[in-house]
Amino acid sequence: MRGELTAEYLTSLGFKDVIVVGCPSMTMNGRGHRVDRADALTPGSSIAYNLQTNNPFGIDLITDAEANFDATYMPQDLATLEMMLWGTTPYSGHDERLPLSRSHSQFSEAKAQFQLDAPVWIQRMRDMSFSFGPRIHGNVAAILAGTPGLVLAHDGRTLELSRYHGVPTIDLTVEECPRTVAELYSRADYTEFNRGHSERFDRLSDFIHDNGFTHIYDPGQERALADYEDRLASTNYPDPQTSLWHDVPPEYVRMASKLQDRYLALKKAQKAIKANGAAKLPENKLREVESRLDKAEAALGRTQSSVKSVRVTADRADRRVDKMMKVPLGLKKMLRSRRSE
Repeated sequence: MRGELTAEYLTSLGFKDVIVVGCPSMTMNGRGHRVDRADALTPGSSIAYNLQTNNPFGIDLITDAEANFDATYMPQDLATLEMMLWGTTPYSGHDERLPLSRSHSQFSEAKAQFQLDAPVWIQRMRDMSFSFGPRIHGNVAAILAGTPGLVLAHDGRTLELSRYHGVPTIDLTVEECPRTVAELYSRADYTEFNRGHSERFDRLSDFIHDNGFTHIYDPGQERALADYEDRLASTNYPDPQTSLWHDVPPEYVRMASKLQDRYLALKKAQKAIKANGAAKLPENKLREVESRLDKAEAALGRTQSSVKSVRVTADRADRRVDKMMKVPLGLKKMLRSRRSE
């Protein structure tokens, strides 16, 4: 499990074999990984931040980051990626100081970077002095790069994972978001992370071994580890995605945005048609079955009527035979029983 809250919930449901191992990616650099932090963050330093676009907060904090530091927004949602590619407007009604529109300097100056691959992302975070935001893996990338990060936890899943790994966290469900980057940085204490990392690494390692597997940090796997690192280093990853339209005339941006909006509307309409068609299919089938059932019932009624008519005719014939031949009662019953069969 990723954290104690999830483990407690599963235990309450009756599950017994519940082990908390956190986020496996935290062990990527091995047992001895640590994060060291300078005493203070110099104004103008390179920093990264991320947002929860469906619940943005920390406007003063982001304003301070943009005004006093060399800040880079690292979005992690597809709607923002679409905006960077097509110039669309997926968000509305937000504070203009947040990087949620084309007019924000993070996009108009092509500062924001949408990371496409973890190795490139981690390498980029090595250039940063600090990272913050509510997206847990945006800060995990910083930690794996040895850069201090602070998580602004807005839900239990983020909070439990941060607490398990000893990542500096501010629980926004119980306290206000700080207003300055300097205050955030002062609370980015990595003492617990560094102290407990080897223990957490061993716990995940034991879990892997208990389930019959090995890993590249096991004794004797040095060649596998070196080969893995060589392959990562030799892979040609694409650059992070930045805004494609930051130096394009506004009329072209509007055209591209309109085309994309129409394309999305078309895809939405096609999806709705398919959904409605799928919904109508059982109803059509039901009507077809009902029609067949009505026909079968009508045919059965006609058959029953015919059988009844035959029986009436047979009874009349019996009576005539009785009169003509005086058939014994026993034989008469036998003939009737065979006819009914």
